[in-house]
Amino acid sequence: MMLDCQDLKFEDAPIPDDLTLFIVNSNVKRGLVDSEYNLRRKQYEQVAKYFGVSAFREVNMA
Repeated sequence: MMLDCQDLKFEDAPIPDDLTLFIVNSNVKRGLVDSEYNLRRKQYEQVAKYFGVSAFREVNMA
């Protein structure tokens, strides 16, 4: 599924018939505190502000 978190639109993505998917709970805890997430978020917000848009996704090549 492709999900647009800004307007909550979604589109189902086709899964080929010859593909098998496994969903596994590895019980591995992931913490954003130890990752670069906060830095990346701040960088995206700065880029959006620079281009005068409310979200980075609104920036285009033009």
